[in-house]
Amino acid sequence: MILELKMRMLAASIFLWGVSVPDLQSRTVPVQAPVAFAAGGVLLDLVFPSPVGTTFLFTGFLPGMCLLAISALGRHSVGAGDGLCLLACGSWIGPEMAAELLVLSAVLAGAYGAVCLLLLGKPKDSTFAFLPFMAAGQSICLAWAACGSGTVL
Repeated sequence: MILELKMRMLAASIFLWGVSVPDLQSRTVPVQAPVAFAAGGVLLDLVFPSPVGTTFLFTGFLPGMCLLAISALGRHSVGAGDGLCLLACGSWIGPEMAAELLVLSAVLAGAYGAVCLLLLGKPKDSTFAFLPFMAAGQSICLAWAACGSGTVL
C-alpha cells in the first residue's frame, strides 16, 4: 500500500510539473491534461482498487472542487485550471493528501507573494501562476513520504 501511494504521488508530481510550464508561459492550462489525468486516476482505481474503497477516489475530488468553487465565486484570483489540476491529483492521491497539497501550495504561494510585495516592491494587484507552487508542494510531500515521515502538515 505504501509503495502504491508513493507511486501515485510521483505520478501527481510529474503531472503538476508538466502542466506548470504552460501555466507559467501563458497563465492557461490545457483542459485536456487534467481531464485525461483524472480519467487515468479513475481507471487506476477501477483496475487496482484502493483498500479504502471508492470513497478514496471520489472524496479525493473534494479539495479540487473547493478550489473550482473559489474560482467560480471569487474574482478569478485562482483559475479554473488550478482547480481542475487539484481535482485530477485528488483522484490519484486521495482526499487527505489533496487537502494537504492545497494548504502547502497556498503557504508556498503566500510566502512568494510576501517576498514580492515586501522585498521586491511589486504592486498588490500582481498575479502569478499557482501551479508551480502546487508542483513544488507535491514534490515536498513526495520527498517527505519517501523519508518515511508521514504527512508534511
